[in-house]
Amino acid sequence: MRDAFKFYGEINMEKLVSAITKKRSEKDGRSIFPKGHSICIVSWILLLFSLNCFALQKMNETTTVPMDLSTMVPNVELKINGEGPYRFDFDTGAGMSTISAQYAAILGLEVIGETSVSSPASTEPIMASIVNVPSVSLGDIHLSYIAMVKLDFGDMLSVDGILGLQPFSDYLVTIDYPGEKIVFDRGHLQHNSENVIPFGSMMSVHIDIGGTEKVAHLDTGCPASFAFPLAHQNTLKLKTPPTEMGRAGMIGASFKIWKAQLDGQIRVADIIFESPDIVLEDRPGDFITIGYPVLKELSITVDQKNSLIKLEKSHPVEKASKEGKRRTEDHQFCGRYGGVRSVTFENGALYIQRDGTIKMKLVENDDHLYRPELTGGMVPMNKLPRIRFERDDQGIVIGLTFVHDDGSEEFVPKDK
Repeated sequence: MRDAFKFYGEINMEKLVSAITKKRSEKDGRSIFPKGHSICIVSWILLLFSLNCFALQKMNETTTVPMDLSTMVPNVELKINGEGPYRFDFDTGAGMSTISAQYAAILGLEVIGETSVSSPASTEPIMASIVNVPSVSLGDIHLSYIAMVKLDFGDMLSVDGILGLQPFSDYLVTIDYPGEKIVFDRGHLQHNSENVIPFGSMMSVHIDIGGTEKVAHLDTGCPASFAFPLAHQNTLKLKTPPTEMGRAGMIGASFKIWKAQLDGQIRVADIIFESPDIVLEDRPGDFITIGYPVLKELSITVDQKNSLIKLEKSHPVEKASKEGKRRTEDHQFCGRYGGVRSVTFENGALYIQRDGTIKMKLVENDDHLYRPELTGGMVPMNKLPRIRFERDDQGIVIGLTFVHDDGSEEFVPKDK
C-alpha cells in the first residue's frame, strides 16, 4: 500500500522516439522506423507505453529470481543499462515502476515527461518526472525502454526503486513467499480452478469478513496484515479494543495506526484466517489492504492477461525441519545483552525485547542471521537491522551484532 500511487501525466514523445531511434542507429547504422511513418510511430509508442515497456526480449520458458524478505517487502536485484545490481522492491501495489532520484541522476536517465503522483494516504498530489530506462535485466528477462517515475525516496525507503507488475504482463508471475523466490512462466490460469479468483485494478479482490463481502488490495509493498481505514472501526467485531501504535509513513504522508484482533474470520478465495490481527489506519480512502503478515504464508500466481490470481497456502517442510533442528541452538541465544535487551525462546520461536519497548519475533533468514519482526500486524517506522549472534572459539554465545542496511555493524555483548 505504501507505494500504491496513481499517476496522471504526459510523455514528450519526440524525446522518446529520438531515444529509441538513436539506440537502433548506434547498433546497426539503420533507423528503426521507415521515413514518413511518424503517425504510426507515435501510435505504436503510445500503445506500448500503456504497458510501461517497449520490448520484452526472449527468455527461457521459466526463469526464477530469488527475493529477499528482510524488509517484509519482496526485494529483487536487477541491472539497469548493464550496470548494478540495484535493489528494487517488487510491489503489486505500485501503479507504475519508480526509481530513486539519486540513481536516476547517477545513471543519466533522460526525462521524457512529468506526472502527478497521488498517494493513498494524502489528498495532496506530488509532481514527479518520468524517465526513460533503456534496459532492465531481471534474471533471464531483459526489458527495453521502461518508463519509470523518478521520486525522492528520502529516508522512507532504503531501496533503489520499485518494480511493478505491468512490464511482465506476458507471463505468469508467481510470488512464492515461503520459497523466497519469484517465478516467471508461460501459460495462463483457468477460471473456476481451486483458489483461482478474478482481480481488478490495483490487484483488488473480493474477500469475506464474517459474512460481509468487501474489496481488498493484495499489496506486496504493504508491511501491515489486514489494514483497514480507521473509519471501519465501528463496523468490525473486535476481540480486543484498538491499541495505538504510533505512526506509519509513506512518501508524501504519514498517519496514526492502531492494532486490534478481529473476532471472527476473513476468507480470501478458499483460504480462511481465523481471528486475525488487523491494523486500523487514520487515512483517507475506503480501501482495505492485505500485506506481508498474511501474504508471507502464501504463494501468489498472477495472470495479468486474464485478470486472474491463484492463492496457495504453502508449507515449507524443509525450512520447518531446519528450524526444528536448530531449537537447541536457539536456546543458547537466550539471555540479557548490553544490560538493556532480553532474548527469549517462547512457543518454538526466538524473541528480542529492549526494556520498555515492544517484543519482536526473530525470523531466521539464513545461518546466524535473523530479522526482527513486529507482532500483531504492526508496521515499523524505520527499517530494522538484522541480527547475528556471535560465538567465541569454544562455541559459546558472547554477544549479538546489529547488521545495518548500509553495511555498518554494532556489537552488543551478552551479559555474564
